[in-house]
Amino acid sequence: MGKAKPKEVSFGQRLAMMMCTALVVVVVAVGVLYGLWRALCLIEHGTLAAVALAALIVLPAALWAGARWGDRGAIGMIRGLERGIDTAVDAAGKVATVKVAAARAMRDPAPIEAEVRELPPLPPIQHITDWSGWS
Repeated sequence: MGKAKPKEVSFGQRLAMMMCTALVVVVVAVGVLYGLWRALCLIEHGTLAAVALAALIVLPAALWAGARWGDRGAIGMIRGLERGIDTAVDAAGKVATVKVAAARAMRDPAPIEAEVRELPPLPPIQHITDWSGWS
């Protein structure tokens, strides 16, 4: 059994999907920001200042760690891509080598040499001296 063909999606359907997705993202963002605003309004000023100071102190370390992890991730991704590309290029080179060898073999076939085998030695010849048994 073959796979069922996916339905064609019209431009209007795509537009409706994008608008619904954008609406959901906006509602979630507004909800998060409103929740944060309400939480900040309930906190005392001294506590809020202490949290802001701690965030200011931790911010450079967080930026450094994020940049370092980001660089490591990017390096890993690039190495993975290089490995994949190298594998693909090696496979393409092998295919090309096989194709060239096959074309050369078809264009200039190697001469077929006949196989020479030595025959086994003949048994010694026995001469019939008495012809009386032949009738």
